[in-house]
Amino acid sequence: MPITFTKAYVANGKTFATLDEARLHALAELLAENPRSDVAAMVLEQAESIIDILTTTPNSKPSARKINGGRKPRKPRKPKEAPEAPALALT
Repeated sequence: MPITFTKAYVANGKTFATLDEARLHALAELLAENPRSDVAAMVLEQAESIIDILTTTPNSKPSARKINGGRKPRKPRKPKEAPEAPALALT
């Protein structure tokens, strides 16, 4: 479940006053869902969720994030071609 902002931060259905509290709760819930001794494997499996939690900022739009189906990749730019230099006349 993503972190959302509604005059406070909501993570996993609970409301928090600060973003850090919401992040802490979301990560704790993620770790609680995977009670394993091998934390490294869980981190690799849940990499997208963890990155989403850690990169959420006060100005983030959760619905536009890749994990929530929003993705707007940039189009590749073609390199500008240098204009041809006029030929010099030798006389």
